[in-house]
Order: sequence, then C-alpha cells, then structure tokens
Amino acid sequence: MTTTMPTSAPREGLATVQQAREFLNVCRTSIYAMMRDGELPSTSIRNAKRIPWAALHKIADSAMQEGGQ
Repeated sequence: MTTTMPTSAPREGLATVQQAREFLNVCRTSIYAMMRDGELPSTSIRNAKRIPWAALHKIADSAMQEGGQ
C-alpha cells in the first residue's frame, strides 16, 4: 500500500485536533492519547488544544520511513 503525504498542510503554525486527526489519518482518541503519552507536543489556548504542524510532519515523516523499510 502506498501512502502519500498531503501537500497542502502547512509546516508552521498550529493545528487543531481535527486537522491533526485528518492529517495523520487517525481517530480523535489516538490524537489525545499521543498528546497524553508525550508523543505529540501540544499547547492549550484557553480550552482548545493546538498541535504544532512541525510535530505532525515529523511523526508522518517517521511513519513513512518506517513503512518503507
């Protein structure tokens, strides 16, 4: 199976949980578990969680490399 990276996702700034979920193609629960376990850095702005796009790209790049081996 070939997986392609979305080209329209920014590499800077912050993503919402929904954007992170769609970008990594995982469920919302997985995003929160990754944040809780320290795998995915996040920040809170009031009550909203935000995730750096750079961290999402790093996880995706890592998964692509592991899948190619």
